[in-house]
Amino acid sequence: MPGGNAVKMTRQDLQLPGLTLSVRQWGVAGNRPTLVLLHYFGGSSLSWQALIPLLEGNHVVALDLRGFGDSAAPPDGYSTLQSAHDVLAATEQLGLVSFVLVGHSMGGKIALRLAALQPAGLRGLALLAPSPPTPEPMPQEARQELEAAYGNREAAGTLLAKICARPLTPALQRIFSDDHARSSKAAWQAWLQHGSREDIAAETEHIQVPAVVLAGAEDATMTPDLLQTEVVNRLRDARMRVAAGAAHLLPMECPEEVAAALAELSSRIEARATS
Repeated sequence: MPGGNAVKMTRQDLQLPGLTLSVRQWGVAGNRPTLVLLHYFGGSSLSWQALIPLLEGNHVVALDLRGFGDSAAPPDGYSTLQSAHDVLAATEQLGLVSFVLVGHSMGGKIALRLAALQPAGLRGLALLAPSPPTPEPMPQEARQELEAAYGNREAAGTLLAKICARPLTPALQRIFSDDHARSSKAAWQAWLQHGSREDIAAETEHIQVPAVVLAGAEDATMTPDLLQTEVVNRLRDARMRVAAGAAHLLPMECPEEVAAALAELSSRIEARATS
C-alpha cells in the first residue's frame, strides 16, 4: 500500500437530499475496496493530505462532512445518524460497491454509526483515535473552551499544540488552521453540544466487519486504555494498534502508521473473503 501516489485529485459536489456534499477522489475503483475517509471535528477532506501519497494503488474518497470544508451547512441535521446517512448516500451516488470506512476522531463515531447499519458494500472499519460510541469523556470546561474557540485562528494554534505530539509541516499547520476557520457554527456547536455526547454503544453490536483501531500513545483524551475498553472490546473482530510518540491528529502526525494499519486491515479483509 505505501508508495509515491502521484494520481491526480478530482473534486466534485454531490447533490444529496437537502445537502450539497463536497468530495475529493484519488485513483480509480479496482479490485480493492475503496477507502472512504471521514475527517475529525473541525477538519475536512484536506486533512488527509499527508496520508494520500502512501495509498498508491487504492481508490480513495475523502468527504467534507456536512457543515465542514466545502460542504453546505444546513441549520440542522448534525446527529451521527444523519451524518451516517449522508456518507451512505454519497457511496451510493459514487457507485461504490465495496468500501472501507476510515474515520478519524468525530469521523470515527460517524463510521461506527454507519457500520452498525450494515451497508451492503462495507468490508472493513479503520478507526483513528475515534470518538467512542459512548459519550465522549470531555470535561465541561473543555467543551466551553472549544465553543469559545470557534472561528478563532489564534485559538486554533493553541488547540493544535494540545492535541498534537509530533511536529507538523507548515503546510499541514495551515490546513488545520484554515479548516478550523471555515467550519460552520451550526456544525461546530452541534458536535460539542450533542454529537459527541450521543450514546450509540448498543448499535455497535450490529457491526460484523473486521476493524482496526489506532490510538496515539500521547493522546490525553482518546487514550489507548479508553479506546480498548469503549471501542475494541465492543466490536466482534477488532484489533488495537498504538502509535508511539503521537497524540490525536494521527493522519497528520503519523501517516506511515495509519497506512500500515490500513494495509493490515486489507490483508484481514482479503483473508476473510477467501476463507
